[in-house]
Amino acid sequence: MKELLLADLHKDLGAKFMPFSGWNMPLQYTSITDEHIAVRQNLGFFDVSHMGELRVSGEDAEKFIQYVSTNDISKLVPGKAQYGLVLNPEGGVIDDIIVYKLANDDFFICANASNVHTVFDWFNKNIKDYKVQISNHTEFYSQFAIQGPNAMALINSFFGDAVLELKKFWFATISKYSTKQYPCLVARTGYSGEDGVEIFLPNEFARDLWTSLFTFAKENSFDLKPCGLGARDTLRLEAALPLHGHEIKEDVTPLSAGLSRFVSFEKGNFIGYNSLEMQKSLTVSPVLVGLQVIDSGIIRADYPVKQGGKTVGWVTSGTKTPTVNAAIGLALVLANSIPEEGDPKFTVLVRDKEVAVKLTEIPFYKRSVK
Repeated sequence: MKELLLADLHKDLGAKFMPFSGWNMPLQYTSITDEHIAVRQNLGFFDVSHMGELRVSGEDAEKFIQYVSTNDISKLVPGKAQYGLVLNPEGGVIDDIIVYKLANDDFFICANASNVHTVFDWFNKNIKDYKVQISNHTEFYSQFAIQGPNAMALINSFFGDAVLELKKFWFATISKYSTKQYPCLVARTGYSGEDGVEIFLPNEFARDLWTSLFTFAKENSFDLKPCGLGARDTLRLEAALPLHGHEIKEDVTPLSAGLSRFVSFEKGNFIGYNSLEMQKSLTVSPVLVGLQVIDSGIIRADYPVKQGGKTVGWVTSGTKTPTVNAAIGLALVLANSIPEEGDPKFTVLVRDKEVAVKLTEIPFYKRSVK
């Protein structure tokens, strides 16, 4: 079990820990509900240094990433990032990634903690004749996320002009804060459904930045609350953001998972292209839907979704969340089980009891943009 570099600081803040993707991670500091509400209404601070970081550079870096991922990174310019997926030949999702374009021949990639070594090996396996260098920087980087409606006010005050006009999915490279050297990448991205940033920086600067941000926030009347994985999961569920191993995995395609907008068929061949083209013509493929419990009960991952006594799918994620204040879940169900009109009358099998659920629009929650 790997420990976060700042595990002692999290313990001092009262964190309760849990195993996740081979890491001992903070689950919560006060309560999942309190931390969830803090992000929705104000500010939350996450240590997500378990995430993986790769670098792809060289003459053919762009061509290579075009081949091993689904989105069209030719649309990127230096300073912009893009969400995409890495597929197997059958179209299943090996991992979802964010690609940051540092330069025309240099890309920084964030991968999931449990998959970073798989993605690294997969890239090397498919290097072919591409002139690229692929390196794994996971052991050398920390990653923080500051999320919430007041996140940019704090970040702009802390870092200054370098991030002042940062738009969604753009990033800035920072060389210093005040008189301190903070070589880090600050991206206007996140996994909460709220505004905010994710910050990547070398491990040797992590402790100082973490404590400096808390000190700065307190001195400038920002109520910055540490948040754990529990709130991160309820936040991303309300925003219907996929979690690998749940909504996406190696036997689920991005078309089934409602992620077709991140698949560029127009760019031409990429790994999984032919399988996804074939899937387009199928009518029985699973599709991702939102469910809400009508009466009582909590639906969880892997619970069967039934219709007329037959199993037509399974829940991928589910719980009762604070903002929606209802038991909700995401599920993959057969497309032909959803009629064009009327109620499909789904139930979910919860501890041998069928619980009535209704289809609901996803995302369950969408922040208002001022």
